[in-house]
Amino acid sequence: MAEQYDVFHRLERISESLDQAAKTIRSSEVDTKLKVKNWLFTWFILPFHSLLDFKGLFKGVKSLNISPALPLLTGTVLFPLASFVVDTKWYILIGWGALTGYIISFIFVAPRSMCDFVSGYFRIGAYSKFRNQEYEIFKQSIVHGDDFYFSTIPKQLQVLLKSDENLKLVHSRIDTFLYQEKAELAQKIKVLEEKCSDKEKEFKQAIKEYDNEASNLLLANTEVHKAMGYVVDFLKATRLALLRKSNKKLNIADLSNMLSAGVSIFVIKEDHLELKGEERTAGDLPDIIRYDDEKYSSASYVDAALNEHGESYDEPETNHFIISKRFTMKNDEEWVISFHVDSGVEKALFLSVGNDILEIKEVYSMIHSLCLLQQELESH
Repeated sequence: MAEQYDVFHRLERISESLDQAAKTIRSSEVDTKLKVKNWLFTWFILPFHSLLDFKGLFKGVKSLNISPALPLLTGTVLFPLASFVVDTKWYILIGWGALTGYIISFIFVAPRSMCDFVSGYFRIGAYSKFRNQEYEIFKQSIVHGDDFYFSTIPKQLQVLLKSDENLKLVHSRIDTFLYQEKAELAQKIKVLEEKCSDKEKEFKQAIKEYDNEASNLLLANTEVHKAMGYVVDFLKATRLALLRKSNKKLNIADLSNMLSAGVSIFVIKEDHLELKGEERTAGDLPDIIRYDDEKYSSASYVDAALNEHGESYDEPETNHFIISKRFTMKNDEEWVISFHVDSGVEKALFLSVGNDILEIKEVYSMIHSLCLLQQELESH
């Protein structure tokens, strides 16, 4: 019962505003003056007309409406201020300001004022064009004459409520209306809940992607720091090797220390390889390896000596790799230097194979330079 009477009071409040609109439209429909017929002309002059409409001053401040002229006034006043920063005559800026304000009022403010029932500039022609849907609804409600007003609806309901039979009918219709209204609200709530659920899923997915990206960045940062440590160790070992060279103590062990890997060096001969030295290997390499020896035909150091690229790689044992590279030395000699790397030694893999962080050519260039120094040291 309380909900039904609440609907009744809502109708009373709404009917007052609807009656104001209906009265304005009804009086405008029968008005044959210039303001109705030639509303387009009014549209063009309204920014100036509202500025010159001083009649509102005699009706009280509340009834004075110069909103269509405000953009014109603002542009005229503010644009000349730009003369302090722009090299343009002040009267030209006033002209541009007035034109800009007029255009803004013409497009945005004046049409709204001509569709406002209480603005004082209401024009039925403008209302029927700019708000055609509202106009048609009001027009249908007052098409039968001047006697109908929306405020009569609550009054008629009061008469009907005095009869028990009519009261039941009204209550039934109000109940139907409330049920439909509740059903519509429930449907809207359901749609909003579904949208919230979808947004929550999107938010959780975004958080998950962010966490994954942060984890990847952290992992990449860790890898970079680790790689920098390997490079620093390599540079320290290189510095130590150069000091040992100055003391005539440079040997193959220094190369092994630089890479944290086993190293073997072969001198390329016409039909065989001659072992020059090895460090941190199994020690099972023969002093002479002939190219036609089937036991070593697939070895990377033999392949690197013979192939066009001068590089080779093989895995003689599980998780143990041999990376061989041919280098041109002094006195028309060529050496094959092999790096014996275990997959579990990250530093050796990093310095002998390389990745996106380290350019492996620079490591090989440093090894080549030290081998040249060693060869020079041995020749003296």
